[in-house]
Amino acid sequence: MTRRARPFLALAALIAGCLDQEPTGAGAAGSSAGQLVPATASLEPGSALTLRTVPDGPFSLRPSRPGVISVAGATVTALAPGAVDLEAFLPTGKRRSLIHVMDPAPSLREGGVDRGLTEVSLLGVWSADTRTVFAVGGGGTILLSRDGGETWRPMDSKVKADLTAVWGTSEQNVYAVGARGAVVHYDGVRWEQVTLPTVDALLEVWGLDPDHVYIVGANAAFAFDGTGWRSMPGASGSELWSVWGTGPNQLYSSGQNGVILQWDGVRWRPMQTPTPYVLFGLLGFAPNDVYAVGIRGTLLHYDGIRWSPVAIPSQADFFAIAATSRNDIMLVGNGGAVVSYNGTAWTQAPQTASYENLRAVHFDPAGTARIVGWSGTVVERGRQGWIRRLTAATLFASALGPDGGLYAVGLGSTVLKRRGGVVTPVPVPVRRDLYGVARGADGYLYVVGDNGTVLRSADGATWEIEATPSTVLLRSIWADPADRNAIFVVGDRGTILRRTGGQWQVMPAPTTRFLRHVFGVGSRDVFAVGDSGTILQFEGRRWVAMESPVQERLRGIWGTARDNLIAVGEGGVAIRHDGQRWYPLETGTDKELRAVAGTGPAAVYAVGQDGIALRFNGAGWKPVPTTSPAFLVALTPGPSGSLVAVGTIQTFLDLLPP
Repeated sequence: MTRRARPFLALAALIAGCLDQEPTGAGAAGSSAGQLVPATASLEPGSALTLRTVPDGPFSLRPSRPGVISVAGATVTALAPGAVDLEAFLPTGKRRSLIHVMDPAPSLREGGVDRGLTEVSLLGVWSADTRTVFAVGGGGTILLSRDGGETWRPMDSKVKADLTAVWGTSEQNVYAVGARGAVVHYDGVRWEQVTLPTVDALLEVWGLDPDHVYIVGANAAFAFDGTGWRSMPGASGSELWSVWGTGPNQLYSSGQNGVILQWDGVRWRPMQTPTPYVLFGLLGFAPNDVYAVGIRGTLLHYDGIRWSPVAIPSQADFFAIAATSRNDIMLVGNGGAVVSYNGTAWTQAPQTASYENLRAVHFDPAGTARIVGWSGTVVERGRQGWIRRLTAATLFASALGPDGGLYAVGLGSTVLKRRGGVVTPVPVPVRRDLYGVARGADGYLYVVGDNGTVLRSADGATWEIEATPSTVLLRSIWADPADRNAIFVVGDRGTILRRTGGQWQVMPAPTTRFLRHVFGVGSRDVFAVGDSGTILQFEGRRWVAMESPVQERLRGIWGTARDNLIAVGEGGVAIRHDGQRWYPLETGTDKELRAVAGTGPAAVYAVGQDGIALRFNGAGWKPVPTTSPAFLVALTPGPSGSLVAVGTIQTFLDLLPP
C-alpha cells in the first residue's frame, strides 16, 4: 500500500526561539506532542530516517554523542556503526529514541529460481504410443512429452479456453476440446482450430478410428465421418461428460444428474439409471459390459439389459476410468483417490505419488497408466510402481531440516525436499493441504495443515501423525530453537496451540479471527497476525491483543527483538513495532505482501504478489529485482546467510549474498 508520510512543516521563528537552547532545527508544527516515533530504529550507514511525534507537534533533536548520526530538522542520517540516544525536545518535555547504526550489509540478490512447469489444472491425457503423451488443461494449456512422461514442454494450442479432453488415433491426428465450443486439431506439426456450431462447453472427445470421432458437451454432440462434422440429435438439454461405444450405431454418453444416453444410429435416447449423481467417465468392453463412474463413489455397470450399482471401497468423487483389459481397470478422483479392479475385486490403490485431485487417466500400449490432475500434476503407474512425473503445487512454507535439506510444504499433501538444487517429493501419511513447517529444539520437523493436521519427523523421511485438540485449518507454526516446550501453531477461528511436554494444548486467544502467521523472538515473546489487522502478543503467561494501525489482513511477521518487529499484508501494507507501538511504513507498492524475514535488524526483506521482493534498511523499502512471475507466499532463512522464498507454480526463489 502506498502511504504518504505526514508532512513536517517548518516551525515558526517564535517556536524555534523557544527551543533555541537546542542545537538542531525544528520538527513538525502542530498541536502539543506526546510521543516520538519511532522509539527505536536500526539503520545502515547512509540511510536517512525522518522522525515524527504523535500527535504531530514541534520538536528538535540532539544526539547523545557525535559521529554516529547527523541531524537535520526531523531527519537523522546514519554515519557510522554504533548506538546513540537521540533526545527530542518537545513543548511537553523530553523524549528519547534509541538509534542503532549497523555494519553495512550488501543487499541479497536473486540467485536462482526453480519452478514447476505449470500450475494449471490438467483435465485430459492421451498417449499416442509408449513415448508420446499429450495432456491438456486450463487456459488452453497443452503439454507434450516425447520421452514417456519424463520431460514435458508446452505447445501453442491457438486457444485460451480451458481444454477438458484430448484423444487421437496417432500423433499426427489428435483432437482437444474445451470451454466456449473450443476444438483444436493437431496434424503432427501444429494445432489448428476447428469450428463447430456451438459456444457451449465441449467436455469429451473420443473415437473408434480416424473416420469416426465423437465430441459431447453441454447441449451438444457431434460426429466426424472422415469428411466433416455433423450434429447428433437428442443431446439438447443434457450436460454430457463422456462418450464411448463399440460401433457407429452403438454409443453411450454420460453426464449430469445421472444421465446416460444411448446412440442407435439415429438419435441419442435416454436410459434408465439408478443414480442422480453426475457421471464423469465411461468405459466398456462390449455392448453388454460397460462401466460409468461419478461422484460419491458411484460406479455403475451395464450388462446389456440394465445399469446396476457396483460397490467399491471409496466414497471419493471419481472423474475418469480407463483399462487395459477387463481384469485391469482403474478409477481416479479427488484427493489422489485411485481404485483398481484385477478381475476379482475392487481395491484402493496404495499410491502416495500425489494426493492432488486427479481428473483423467489413460493407458499407453505397454500398459503404463498416466494420470493428470490439479496443480499441473502428472502421475505414472508402470513397471517401477507409482511415480510423480510433474507437479506445480502451491508451496506455503519451508524450513531447514535436520539433514541440511530445505523442506517445503503445500497443497495436496505436498512435502518436497530440496538439496543441492534437486527437488524430490516426500511421502506423508495424510491427504491434507499443508501450510506450515518448522524445526523444533528437539531436532524434529513439524508440519501443520488442514483439519488440525500436525506431522512430526526426526529425519524428514518417516512421518508420524500427532494428536491435536483441534480440527480447524492450522496455518502457521513457529518453534523456539532453544526451548523444546515452545512450539506454537495458529490458524482459523483464532486457534492457538502450544506443544509442551510432548502434548498439544489449546491456548486461550483474545480473538476468533483467522490468524495467518506466528513468529517469536523468544519463548516469552511470541507474536501472531491475521485478518482485519489483528496482532496478538504472548507475554509468557497469556495472549493479549495489540493495538494495530491498520485494518488490512496481515500475512506475515518477523523481527530481531520485541522493539524491532515488522508485519506485512494486503495492499502492500507494512507496519513496524518499536517496542512501544505499531506504526505504518511506506512500501511504495499496492501489491500484496505475503511474507517477511531478514538477515539482520536493518536488512529485512518482504515478498509477495507477482514475484515482488523488497528490502527494508531501517529507513525505507527498495525493490529487489526478481525474474519470477510467481506469487511468493513464504520467506525463510536458507543456508549460508541466504533467504528462500516459495510460492505458486512450486517456486523456489533464492536470495543470496553477493
